[in-house]
This record gives sequence, C-alpha cells and structure tokens, in this order.
Amino acid sequence: MAKDNPQKGMKGEMDFALCDSQERKDDYFANTVTAAAVLVNSDHHGNETDRLAQLEFKAKITSDPNRALKLGNLPRFEFLWLDNNSISGEIPVSACFKLYFLSLTNNSLVGKIPEELSSLPELEQIFVDRNNLKGDLPSSLGNLSILHSFVAAENSISGSIPNSLGRLTNLKSLALGVNRLFGTLPSLIFNISSIRQFDLADNLIQGSLP
Repeated sequence: MAKDNPQKGMKGEMDFALCDSQERKDDYFANTVTAAAVLVNSDHHGNETDRLAQLEFKAKITSDPNRALKLGNLPRFEFLWLDNNSISGEIPVSACFKLYFLSLTNNSLVGKIPEELSSLPELEQIFVDRNNLKGDLPSSLGNLSILHSFVAAENSISGSIPNSLGRLTNLKSLALGVNRLFGTLPSLIFNISSIRQFDLADNLIQGSLP
C-alpha cells in the first residue's frame, strides 16, 4: 500500500535527516539498520539538551549494535521511518507527542499494538504491516482523531475489530488483511465517508455487509 509523502505539511527546518527519500536510503546505511528515515522539526526554540538528545539518537540508529530501537526523550520528534530491517522486540512508545508518521513495515516486531499509541495525538499515519504482532487491536486507537492511515496487514493480530475504529472520521486507508481477526464488521466503519482503501482479506470475518 502506497504511503503518503511523509514530508508533506512539515513546518520549519530539519535538524537532521538521516534519509529523505527511498532512493537515497542505501547510500546512508551499511549496518543493521539500513533503511531509516528520521526527521526532526526545529522551531528555533530548542535548547542544548534537545540537540544532544537528537545527536545521541542519530548515533544509535546508525550503529544499532543491539538491534533495539530506543526513541528516548525527544518531545519534538515528528517522523520515524524504519522499514525493511531486522528490528525486534515490541513497538516502542515514547513521549513523542508531535510524532505524526510512524512506519515500521517488514521487521521482526512482536507483542501487541500498544495502547499507548493513543496518547500521541498528532499521529496521522501508522504502518506496522509485515511483522509478528499478535493480540487484539486496542480500542484506544479510536482516540486518534486525525489518523488517516492505519496499516497492520500480514501479522497474527486476533480478536474482533473494535467499534471505536468507527470514530476515525478522517481515516482514508484501513489495511488489516492476512491476520486472524474474527467476528463481524462494526457498522460505524461504513459511515466513514473519507475512507478510500479497505483491506480485510484473509481473515475470519463473518456476517453480512451493512
């Protein structure tokens, strides 16, 4: 599924860019993390602590000797793209309250999609497809009022689709194909007039379309 331009609408200047396009990724990385795109917005009101934290994060991404992603305390962090790596463990959640783009496609992540994602109010796009995620979809995802892409296909996610997803009135893409979801489709999802892509193939969904 195509991803929207992750830099669209970004304001201010970039403090650093490990990668700014798909074509340049291989030029930046030759270590375990080979396809990372990390952009941090700067409004020129930061301090030395912010700058040092960003540099420390950049160094960890470049080497990543333990193959473990740690976001750290970066409250102005906006963008994370780490597709096609060998990142393991659970999806990291930190106090990145300005994060609007999260892409961890095709890694080795395990565990559940964390409830804590709902505490990141600026999230617009979430891509966690092609991992080893399990468990239920958290109902708290329905609190992400400006979310317009949620892609979690090709995992082992189970349970029913929460009714709360029907509150995502800005949702354009919902892709949950090739999982272990069951039950019926929440009728509220069909009231989302903005939705353009809807993938629930290869699950155990039953019932009729409303």
